[in-house]
Formats: sequence, C-alpha cells, structure tokens
Amino acid sequence: MRAFSAQKILDATFKVEGHEGPRFAPDIDGYFLPEQVPAIYAEGKQNDVPLLAGWNRHEGSFTKVHGETPAESLHAVAAKDFGDKADEFLRLYPGNSPANDFAQARRSLKDVAGDRFIAWSTWRWLEAQATAGKQPTYRYRFDLGPPPDPSSPDRGAYHSSEIEYVFGTLDSKAEIVWRPEDRSLSDLMQGYWTNFAISGNPNGPGLPIWPAYRSSTGWEVLYLTAQPKSEKDSARDRYLFLNSVWGK
Repeated sequence: MRAFSAQKILDATFKVEGHEGPRFAPDIDGYFLPEQVPAIYAEGKQNDVPLLAGWNRHEGSFTKVHGETPAESLHAVAAKDFGDKADEFLRLYPGNSPANDFAQARRSLKDVAGDRFIAWSTWRWLEAQATAGKQPTYRYRFDLGPPPDPSSPDRGAYHSSEIEYVFGTLDSKAEIVWRPEDRSLSDLMQGYWTNFAISGNPNGPGLPIWPAYRSSTGWEVLYLTAQPKSEKDSARDRYLFLNSVWGK
C-alpha cells in the first residue's frame, strides 16, 4: 500500500460501485470485527453492555434547497428514493399543507436528510441492542437549539451542538450569550452521562427519571429540552418505514 500513489488510493475510494463519493463503513477484518454488525446482533454475539445513544433534533439543518420549491424537492426525493412507497413517505414527511406548504416541506426535507445522515442508523443500533441484548438501553433526543452564533444563522439543535452541554464547556464559545436553560440542561446532561459512565445507568438523585428504551414502556425517549422529559417515541412510524426500505 505504501507504494501506491495518493491518487490511486483516492480513485479507488471514489469509484465504489453504486455510490457517489467516498464510502465510510466498518472494515470486516475477520479479527476485530468478524462479521457484518447486523449479523452479530442477530446472533446475539455483540458485546452486551449498557448503551446510551441518540441524536439531535435538527441533524439535517445543513440541507439547502436549490432551484425548486421545498415541496417540489420533497416530491422528487419521494419518487427517486422511495418509488412505489412514495405516498407513504409523503405521509410521514408531509409537505402539502396549503397553510404552510413552504415551512412544512422544508422541515420534512431537513428531517429526511438528518434521518439519512445519522438518525435512522442510530435508531437501528438502539433497536438491535434493545431486542437482542440483556443490558439496558437508554435513548435521547437533544432538542434545545443553542442561542444563535452572531456570525451564522440559527440552525436549531444542529449536529454536534450538544457537545458543549455534555462536557460543561459552554463558555468555550464566548461569542454566544448563554441562557439559564442552557446552563441548567448542561448540568443535567453532565449528571446523566457521568452516572452512566460509572454504573451503566444514567439515573441518579436530582435528575428526572430516564426510563430504559424498551417495548414494554412504549419505547420511551428522553427529550432534552429546557424542561427535559421522557415520552413515547414520537417518530417511531417514520423509522419503521425507513427500516422497511433501507434495512434491506
């Protein structure tokens, strides 16, 4: 490999059949990772330890709409990527409301982009552990968008925006005027994450109860907002649908 030129490696990376651009995936090396991850979970061979995982509400906030209206773009995605299931896709990612067609379709475009980017795959991982493992699984969704950076538009709870909250480093972004709810949520998340690192259970004194993610409790999710609370998964139908298409 050292004898190969950088260009030869790049050419091989970008020319994977059926994919545009580089493809990032686990390396099935037969040693550290002996099989495909779904197969490992299906056979119950995973390292069965407690799992805490989730994603942010606006993972797809980076998505931009060029040319067509959001509704036209959304319908194009439905036809191209979901074929004969386009109607079901549009039911779960709506964009035809006469009152707010632009806003609703734009939101749906960002939702499907975030699901494609990270949410669905994380959901599938959580589902695999919750159904195949014996150790508890805890799922969250980070919903509190930080105050907007004066130099950039408001992107909501965008990808990576939770990091300063988890590590208690809000003040590392001195240009942002943090609110009381930001500091309160940061303290709470540090408590959950620290408890989980110590014991495998995020719950502890002074923290709202975070139930395990399982079917018997309605697949509850901890929604990390200004007033965090656990509720049944509000988008489960969406991920079950995506799984019926992408899970193959």
